[in-house]
Amino acid sequence: MTDASQFQLSNSFYTDQLQAAIQAAQQASELIRSNFDRSLTITTKKDYNELVTDLDIRSEQTILDSLANHFGDYSILSEEKGKIDRPSRRQWVIDPLDGTHNLTLGLPVLGVSIALVDDDEVVVGVISHVMQAHLYVGERGCGATVDNRPVHVSGLTDIAKAKVGHIVSFEEKLKPRALNLVTSLRTTCQRLLDTWAPSVEWSLLAHGKIDALVSLGSGPYDRLAGMLIVREAGGLITDFDGNPVNDYPTDYLLASNGTDLHFKVLELIRTLYR
Repeated sequence: MTDASQFQLSNSFYTDQLQAAIQAAQQASELIRSNFDRSLTITTKKDYNELVTDLDIRSEQTILDSLANHFGDYSILSEEKGKIDRPSRRQWVIDPLDGTHNLTLGLPVLGVSIALVDDDEVVVGVISHVMQAHLYVGERGCGATVDNRPVHVSGLTDIAKAKVGHIVSFEEKLKPRALNLVTSLRTTCQRLLDTWAPSVEWSLLAHGKIDALVSLGSGPYDRLAGMLIVREAGGLITDFDGNPVNDYPTDYLLASNGTDLHFKVLELIRTLYR
């Protein structure tokens, strides 16, 4: 496990914020691990039958309390509590327990995701793979690491050998184009991955474990930390027209290792999304 007190990326401008985010993610991850096999109180959100458990709420409060000890004047955007505005140009964006459906099924694929936004730019990203105790970290312009080791995207170019993640929101799952895209990817690529934990897939892309990632309708909690880490690991992120994207405006994204594979997957997407 990464020691927050010892962690620092080279040329870091946000060292204190990185350490605070690492500490908060580790505290939340420990809480989740220690309660993984316990009974949960499960409720359904109003929109699209998403689930929330008492452990989601407890993890979120753990993170908020931890960050408040260091940067209590920053604004907050967190999945369960929503937006907390404060007079600061900086904002924490938090997914306190990514993979709630996995948790309710006892599947140990869970993430905690914390991003720091400064003047509308994501500058820090931290993703914890909760049950494996792996920690992915990135800072804008300073690279990305997993457990304090540099991490890089893969170099694969052959779409037939590609392992591709896909993230589809509950709303998008009901749309024919999403269903057709999933079918097309499944029959074209070697493997299609859906972990039900988007932050985990973003970090797997950064680590070269998968080669591309298609995201439809995923919210900022799920993706902002991961997008930064992927970019800092050498990846490429565009919209479905191939245009580079900012962090917030577009929910329809293709991320990849930045090789010719990106444009091969993009062409497949374009046949369905023209």
